[in-house]
Amino acid sequence: MAPSLDRIFAGLGQGLQTFAGLQTQANERKRQQQEHDAEVQRQIARDALQKTLVEAQIGNLTADNERQDDQFRQQARAAKVSEVMNRIKFQRDEQDKQFERSRGPEPKPQGLMNVAPGGTVFDPTTQKPVYKAPDRPTPKPEPTPIPASLRKAVAENKQTISSIDEAIKQIEAHPDVLHRWDSFLPEVARKFTESPQDVGVRAPVADVGSLQIHTRTGANMNIREEPRLAPFVPDIRDKSSNALVKLKRLKQRLTEMNDGILGDAGGASEGAVTDAERAALKAQGYSDDEIDALQ
Repeated sequence: MAPSLDRIFAGLGQGLQTFAGLQTQANERKRQQQEHDAEVQRQIARDALQKTLVEAQIGNLTADNERQDDQFRQQARAAKVSEVMNRIKFQRDEQDKQFERSRGPEPKPQGLMNVAPGGTVFDPTTQKPVYKAPDRPTPKPEPTPIPASLRKAVAENKQTISSIDEAIKQIEAHPDVLHRWDSFLPEVARKFTESPQDVGVRAPVADVGSLQIHTRTGANMNIREEPRLAPFVPDIRDKSSNALVKLKRLKQRLTEMNDGILGDAGGASEGAVTDAERAALKAQGYSDDEIDALQ
């Protein structure tokens, strides 16, 4: 009977070992499945973050392209307005010349045709003056119109000054938006912290650095490329008080630059837009604000 019990116990031991091995294998497969599931979840999270970053970059590129398109359209429209204004001025001058030619010389009194302008005719008997010819009128010099290139430069500089005025207005209305903690974050990260109001204040300030200006030499450059203006370009990380000081100084320098352009043109006058010119420009599709920018 003893050998029979030994076989029974041996069989039980072998069964327990087999069961323990199977259990270990099952636990190992479960652990591997759990690690696989965790890795899948991590990959899903990485893919979601990558998608968010790509979408933010695409949004930035789209906004930059739209701003550049708006600047190109404004420059093209300003050039078109300048061309139309010069053509209207030329036609008006030609009409004035034609009218002067059609008038002919002024008639003189009978018998005094040889009296020089400003001369006096005396009575041969009494030697008293009987007629004094009018003096030759001195024509008033007309202001020389600004050339098309300078008029375009002045108009575009005025548009740049208007952009600076908008940035000043936004900062004065919402001074707490600049120099805030999230203004020191990368642009992609700020997409998750900025409100529409924040963007409305920060965008005009950030755009100042990309504005184009025309110098007295006729050069067209980015505002950061002008050494006298670059120190006054603001940043959203500046305190509001410091940004306002920079912007107001920048506006003053640009105004002086425009005055210098007019001075280099020999005191030329920009001239006011007449009613006829305004009507002609409106027929071309220009607004009153765009026409007034040329004056």
